[in-house]
Amino acid sequence: MNITKFFQNSGDVLQFILPTVVGLQDVASDFKEQNYQSGTEKTLKVVTLIGVQRYGCKLIKWMFPKIRPDGSDYESFPSGHFMIGMQCTVRSFYRDGPNSLTFLLTVLGTGVIGLGRYLPMKHDVVDLTAGGLLGSLLGGAWNGWIR
Repeated sequence: MNITKFFQNSGDVLQFILPTVVGLQDVASDFKEQNYQSGTEKTLKVVTLIGVQRYGCKLIKWMFPKIRPDGSDYESFPSGHFMIGMQCTVRSFYRDGPNSLTFLLTVLGTGVIGLGRYLPMKHDVVDLTAGGLLGSLLGGAWNGWIR
């Protein structure tokens, strides 16, 4: 397997792992303490925010069609993979702090996602930047809503 394929495949998996892990960390303590109502409310909020990211990104891609650098389709802008990575990174930064292992692993995972979209020419720097900025905004919303 070449390096491009490694990053692409890893990023495709990490786009699901990161929100699962970061989201579970938001709700696990409530369920552990048998505070089921709070845990359920937080779970619904996390799922809602991830849904907003997924479907909001699809809406933006539909509204602003841009051909991918590899020419495969017109769904290049913005990068949804990188958007979810940054959403999780910002949430982890606020919740866990910049020196936490979770935050550092989330940053690393988001970097892998970005390379996995850039190297095979699925996105260019503009697509990744837009996805990163939108994901950062959603991560801030996640932080404010879950507190």
